[in-house]
Amino acid sequence: MPRNDFGADSIGDLIDEAERIADRFEEFSTLLRERFDEALADANEELHRLTEEYAPRADESDEDYHRPDGYTKLHESVDSFRDGLLRYRVVVDHPAARPQEYGAAPHTIRAKQADYLRFKVNGSWVTTVEVRHPGNDPQPFLDPAIRDVAKGLRDRLLDVFDETKRDVFG
Repeated sequence: MPRNDFGADSIGDLIDEAERIADRFEEFSTLLRERFDEALADANEELHRLTEEYAPRADESDEDYHRPDGYTKLHESVDSFRDGLLRYRVVVDHPAARPQEYGAAPHTIRAKQADYLRFKVNGSWVTTVEVRHPGNDPQPFLDPAIRDVAKGLRDRLLDVFDETKRDVFG
């Protein structure tokens, strides 16, 4: 008959049982981290897919559609990286991202890296030192993508936790 509340006959048995429990928790921790990594990688892919879907597109007849500098590739400037166990940071380095996401007040654009600005208007080239931009309304693409990914990610992580707990502890 066991001599203690843990069902162990000796201190040695108790230590053995504690080691078995610790091993199972270590297995749980390792497996959970692997599965969280997989879920977060899937969420990251989904974020990139949605930013591409939600990013505004230039019409093929628009002059900007054919620009070689990638101006219409706003979604390609979205990058994310791991910053902790369950944290990703999202970075957008496109110069048009902020005014696209949040809108912009009317402002003046001046030539900075050259003596003048050069662009097409109605098929004709215009050369000027500055131009008055009328501003634009917000056309968010990043925030809606992050919100849509976050909606499903919480439930996915909880499912991963429950599944891992069942797999390790029964």
